[in-house]
Amino acid sequence: MIARTRLPDFIVNVWSGGVGLAADGSEVTFLLSSKDGYRATSFYLYSFGKKDVVQFQVHGPVYFIFNDLIGSDREKTRDGRDHNFWVYELYRIYGSRFILADSDQPGFPKWVWHTTKDSHDETTQLAQEQKARLLKKRRAAR
Repeated sequence: MIARTRLPDFIVNVWSGGVGLAADGSEVTFLLSSKDGYRATSFYLYSFGKKDVVQFQVHGPVYFIFNDLIGSDREKTRDGRDHNFWVYELYRIYGSRFILADSDQPGFPKWVWHTTKDSHDETTQLAQEQKARLLKKRRAAR
């Protein structure tokens, strides 16, 4: 139980495929219990799975790792070209709500350059202020 009420919590994942990245998309809906019933919160992300709901400490808060693909949106990257980046944000589940909690853990938000090579490294193609600007713009569009 995530919300710590007497009711169980639920996660519903509706998978979709065939996007241009040959990736699988997920419309994931969290049904979190509260004293008044359930609160539904949905996210669209890529390849949702058990690995995306985590606890960093025993008996600590439960977190959801949200991922998105964000383009450089004509921002000048280090090599002067347009690129796409996987961006990982951290949300703390607090009762039946999601609270942006990137500052709770080092390394969030994490930006990984989308290339044909496997990588989990933080990109150096964008400066920190560019990342902040692009992320703010994306969040406003959600």
